[in-house]
Amino acid sequence: MANARIPELHEAGAARVVCLVKEDLAGEVPKFQEYWTGDVFLDPDLAFYRALGGGELWNSTVGLVLAGLRAPLTSARANTARFGKVVSSGAAMNVRGEGIMAGGCFVLRPDGEVAYSFLEQVLGESPPLDEVLEAVRAAAVARRGA
Repeated sequence: MANARIPELHEAGAARVVCLVKEDLAGEVPKFQEYWTGDVFLDPDLAFYRALGGGELWNSTVGLVLAGLRAPLTSARANTARFGKVVSSGAAMNVRGEGIMAGGCFVLRPDGEVAYSFLEQVLGESPPLDEVLEAVRAAAVARRGA
């Protein structure tokens, strides 16, 4: 989810938008905060990542392989385009660390229940913002009604 879209989430009723990262190699979390203005939390036990995968760590390489088998040319083009977009953005990047564990997002209701979840199936995927906004609005209504 792009940092620039955070205001839309707040307008929809999000109480808080945070980023969780799984590792902090050579103090990279402060560098990451140049690209994410919200809170960044380190999850060394991978609890968030396990929760996204239903208790299992999801390796996005599996999604990459499956997508490649379904539509090899389309998948290769999509991954090349994603990588090219990151490179052309000028964002600092490296190839250190694990790098293939799938990420995603949760929208939580005030009672802590999951209103929405998205698990990255192919490296670099983002959740559809309209779905996230819809879930945030529903969670905000629940918060006001609570």
